[in-house]
Amino acid sequence: MRSKESANDAIDSSGDRTKIDGHPLVAGMIVLLCLIPTSIYYGAFGRFGFDSTDIPLVISLSIQLVIPLVIVIHFFLNRSVCRMWLEGVSAMLIVIPVWMTMGSWPFFYFTFAPMPMWERVIGVMVYGGGTILWLICVWRDYAIQDKNLRLREILFVEEEYRFIYWGSKADAIVARLPQRNPFTQVNFWLASIFCPLFGGIFMIAMKLIPQSSGPHAMFLFLSFISFPLSQWILGYLGLRTVYFHIYLPLRIERETGKKSFSDRRRYL
Repeated sequence: MRSKESANDAIDSSGDRTKIDGHPLVAGMIVLLCLIPTSIYYGAFGRFGFDSTDIPLVISLSIQLVIPLVIVIHFFLNRSVCRMWLEGVSAMLIVIPVWMTMGSWPFFYFTFAPMPMWERVIGVMVYGGGTILWLICVWRDYAIQDKNLRLREILFVEEEYRFIYWGSKADAIVARLPQRNPFTQVNFWLASIFCPLFGGIFMIAMKLIPQSSGPHAMFLFLSFISFPLSQWILGYLGLRTVYFHIYLPLRIERETGKKSFSDRRRYL
């Protein structure tokens, strides 16, 4: 384990900027990024497509507007203090628009698109159940690695009245932890490939949807390519942030009574 002095030197030499300083720029990027799902859900579920419900559009538009606002508010409230778990919440919010753009398609399709109930139930069970199982496995991996590698002592520097996160050095350590790979796990590939593929073929064969039905074909294709990516985003961007930037700092505070911070120079 690294000495407290060497860890302190690494923190102090990490530069004047922290992750929080870049949050206003990130907020603007989220607004632009969410134009993709907002536009697609507007067209697909509106009068140009299914013409069934506005809920996907409302959800996407809310994420596009509310999350950047919360991130900017966090920038002004936490920039001078750098409370670790608050920064973790803000970082977790940033993951949501990324998932909306790259991994939300099967969940919104099988939840809101017009289709027979049995098809909806199967789709929600496969994608929802597979995601829950995946997140449980990833969380268990983090808990085991935390215990076996004593990550609390590696990622945080304990001082007299507080804990300081080891910054980008700690992030690099966490990023190098062994990871499950959703792109090679057979069960997730089966769920992402064969369920939409054969489900679409069967629905067309049974004339449950017309062969020229653009939104159905588009969402089946997006479900095919996005489900493993959704697993990776939720597990190794989202859940990793929750565990190491929210859960672990709060656990440290509960066990020691000392507050945790993500940067020494900003502490007041």
